[in-house]
Amino acid sequence: MLEPATVEFTAAGPGSTRHGDRYHGPAGALAQARTVFLAGCALPQAWQGRACCTVLETGFGLGFNFLATWQAWRQDPDRSRRLDFLSIERHPVPLSDLARAHAAEPELAALARQLRMRLPPAIAGCHRIEFEAGRVGLTLVLGDGAAALAELDARADALFLDGFAPDRNPELWNTAVVAELARLSRPGARLATWCATGALRRELAAHGFAVERLPGTGGKREITRAVRHGTADADAGPSSALVLGAGVAGCQLGARLIARGWKVQLIDAAPGPAHGASGNAAGIVRPLLSRDDNRVTRWTRAAFLYALQAWRNDDGSLRAGWHPGGALQLARDARQLQQWRDALATLGFPGDHAQLVDAGTAARLSGLAPGCGGLLFPTAGWAQPAVLCAETLTRCGPALQLHWSREVAAIAGGGGGGGWQARDANGGLIAEAQHLVLATGAGPWRVSGAPAGADFMPPGNRPLLAVRGETTQFTGPALAGLELALCGDGYLAPTGQAQVIAGATYDDAGDSSTSAAGRAANLQHLLALTGLADSEVLAAGGRVAWRSVAPDRVPLAGADPGRRGLWHLRALASRGLVWAPLAAELLAAEMSGQASPLARSLRGLLSVARPVLRLPPAEGPSQAGNSSRAPSR
Repeated sequence: MLEPATVEFTAAGPGSTRHGDRYHGPAGALAQARTVFLAGCALPQAWQGRACCTVLETGFGLGFNFLATWQAWRQDPDRSRRLDFLSIERHPVPLSDLARAHAAEPELAALARQLRMRLPPAIAGCHRIEFEAGRVGLTLVLGDGAAALAELDARADALFLDGFAPDRNPELWNTAVVAELARLSRPGARLATWCATGALRRELAAHGFAVERLPGTGGKREITRAVRHGTADADAGPSSALVLGAGVAGCQLGARLIARGWKVQLIDAAPGPAHGASGNAAGIVRPLLSRDDNRVTRWTRAAFLYALQAWRNDDGSLRAGWHPGGALQLARDARQLQQWRDALATLGFPGDHAQLVDAGTAARLSGLAPGCGGLLFPTAGWAQPAVLCAETLTRCGPALQLHWSREVAAIAGGGGGGGWQARDANGGLIAEAQHLVLATGAGPWRVSGAPAGADFMPPGNRPLLAVRGETTQFTGPALAGLELALCGDGYLAPTGQAQVIAGATYDDAGDSSTSAAGRAANLQHLLALTGLADSEVLAAGGRVAWRSVAPDRVPLAGADPGRRGLWHLRALASRGLVWAPLAAELLAAEMSGQASPLARSLRGLLSVARPVLRLPPAEGPSQAGNSSRAPSR
C-alpha cells in the first residue's frame, strides 16, 4: 500500500515533511534540472541522431527533471526519434501539490498540465505513460528503492540520481540501488547527481563507473558525475515487420511500431479491420480484483491503466470508439461483496480506481434494479473495437501498408537473416519484411480441421484453443439510457444506441451460426444483471466469434523461442480490449530493443516459452519447421 507524499510549501520552496528535506535547491527546480542533470549527462548532445535515448531517474518527486528533459527534447531539431524516461517514486505527490509546485515554472505549464492529466493513480507497480503521439514514454514505478528499480528492464544512456539527501532517505543511496543502476545502464552511460558523498563515489566505482567530483552550483559545493565503463554499443534503428491479423492486437502493434519509425505491412483476409474476435459491436474495458493480487490480476490492472492512456489523445480528449462511463461488477451474494470489501481494505486502492457500492447506489448508477451491490470501476467503460481499430490505422500514415482480403496460405523465412514472406494459395508474394508478427486470432478454420501446424506455435508447445463465444443484442425501453457497463455472470455492454449487447457464451463446440441456446443463455445474463422481466426486452440479432485462448488463459506476447525474427501477439481470449494495447507496446519495445513497459516480475507470465505451454516430451512437437500453412486472421 502506497503512502502519498506530504509536501510543505515555504519561502525556500516545496519540501517533504516525511524526509525533512527540500525537493530542489534555491536556484529552482528547472535550473537544477538543467545544470546538474541535463548538462551533467551531456544532453541534448548525447541523444542527437539516435533512434532512442533512455534516461533513468531515482526519485520522480515533483516531476521537474522529466519535464525539463521532455522540453529540451522537443525543442531540439536533432533529437532522437524517441525519448524513454524511467523513474521510481515511493511516495507519489498528490495532484494538487504538483499543480502548486509546477506553477513556479510557468514556461513548463503546458507540459506540466499534460503530465498531471496522465499520471496514474497511486497504485504500486510499473506504469507506462505516453506523450507526443507515442514518441515520448514515461515509465514510472511506484515502489521502494532497489525493489522498484528491479522491476525495470532497460539500458539507460543517462542516469539522474535525485533522491533526498542520503542521511534523510538512505533507501535511494545504498549498495542495492547502485547495483541496479549498473545493471540498467549501457556501456558509456553518463550519470549525474548533486550528491558528492565519498560513500556514493566508492559504490559507483565498485560497480563499474569512472567517477569524478566537480564544483557545484546553486548552493552546492560539489557534485558528482560518472561514466559507465565500456564502449557504447550501436543504437539499433527501426526495421520492417509483417503483421498478420488486423484485430485490436494487430492494429495496436502496427501503430506502436510506426511510432518508433518502423515500416509495417498489415495483412488480413477480411475487407477491413476487426472482422474476427474483435468484430463485436461493443466490449467492456475493466480491471480485475483479487485479494491475493496475483500476477494475472496485476498484469490485467497494468494493461487496463495503459489502455486508459491508449484510448485518449495527447490533449486528453477521447479517441473515437472509447466510452469511459464506468463499469459495475455485481456481486453474486453478500459473501462475495464482503470478500471484495476485505480485498479493498488490504490493497488500499484509491476510490477513483475501485470502490464498493451498495444495491441502492448500483440501481441509481445503472438506472436499473440489479438487486445487489458490487465493485464500481469509475474509469472503466465500454469500447467499439472496429471504430478504435479504424481510427488507429488512420493515424499511422504512409509507413503502414494495408493488404485487405488477402488469404495467407504460407509463410516462410526466419533463416539466414533474409526476413519473412507471406504468400497466397497460388504462391504469389503478398508482402515481405525482416520480422513477422502473428497477431492472428481464432476462427472457423480451427474448428473445421485446419492442417497440422496451422496455428504456427513453436515446436513442442501446446496448440492454442478456439473457444466459441455468442453474443446477443437486446432492445427495450429500460435499456435505452444505459451508459454503465455491467458485469457479473456474463456482461452487458451499451452500444450508444437503443440496444445493448449481452454475453457471452463460452462453448467448446458449435458452428458460426447464432443459436436458440445462446440467445437463452444471454437473456438469462441480462435478466440477472438488470432485474428486468423477459417481457421487457427483445432480442435483436446476435453474433458468433471465436476466441483464441492459451491453455492457461493468459496471452502470448514475445519472441518465438526457436525462429529468428518471428514474434507472437496472440491468445487474447475475451480481454483483447484490455490486454492488447499494453501487450502491443511491450512487443514493439522488445522488437526495437527499448525500455520495457511491463514490470520484470510479470514479464514471464506472457512469455511464449513459459513452461505451462510446453507439451510433455511423449506428445511431441505441435508442428514442423520454418515453413507452414498459417491462419489468415
